Amino acid sequence: MFEVRISPDAKQIIERAIANHEGPRAGLMIHRQGPVGDVSRASDGSAQWKIERPHPWAIQVGSYESIPDDNENILFVGGVRIWLPLIPRPGELGVVVLVREGELHVEAIDV
Repeated sequence: MFEVRISPDAKQIIERAIANHEGPRAGLMIHRQGPVGDVSRASDGSAQWKIERPHPWAIQVGSYESIPDDNENILFVGGVRIWLPLIPRPGELGVVVLVREGELHVEAIDV
């Protein structure tokens, strides 16, 4: 089963962000970030690709009123509604939400 852990300092930031959010049923969305590509044309007409590979996980505070609480992708961790719009990959244990440099950060659980 895919597990979500939240560090105590991250929980404080999350609770403040949810309290300040104006939409109904506020919570977190934790999702994967794939590569981001952009193409431009060189003067000779050839394609020039720029591919960035950001951190594999992203987190966003939002209002998820259209997703019922009994949806299999909704978890409640320490009273926080978490939407996981993903299919766990084989061997993935889950993620932990931490604070890095004052910002929420998501890392894979290794063990």
